Amino acid sequence: MATENSKTIFLGVFLVLVALVCALTAFYYLEARPEMVANEQTESDVAQLPAEKSVDQDSPAQTAKASTNKSTEDISLKNLVDKAETVYGDEEKQRKDGFLWFDRGSSKLVVTLGAVNGLTPGSSLAVYDGNKRIGKVKVDVPFDVISYVQPLDGSADRLTGDYYRVVME
Repeated sequence: MATENSKTIFLGVFLVLVALVCALTAFYYLEARPEMVANEQTESDVAQLPAEKSVDQDSPAQTAKASTNKSTEDISLKNLVDKAETVYGDEEKQRKDGFLWFDRGSSKLVVTLGAVNGLTPGSSLAVYDGNKRIGKVKVDVPFDVISYVQPLDGSADRLTGDYYRVVME
């Protein structure tokens, strides 16, 4: 009987040790190894960077100014709408209601209506939670089918959820 008990105890201890080794192996392959590979890639990227070149003080300001002008030309509302007209159908263009969601990671309010739907900077939208109107938002930056908005009349305090319905006024 004592021999049987000692065999059972030995088998139990052996299985516990095997489980511990398996857990450590899983941790290594799931956590430690990818982290080491990522660190090696970062170190190799840093090692391969070209040497810095000396730059005149006037050049960066001129380059920044030129690139700023270029970027405002590329993202003009008219160009955006003209390109979107060919991509989106009449059903999308005729929509007057959409959804508002609060991106808590970036603290931004985004609506699923845009320049294609007729929104311009300063346009206002009514915000509904179900059928109850809870406030208004104003369009800051319209893109083709989404826009960034700001809450009006203190309605930001009433936005406790993540998603709401919006209707153009």
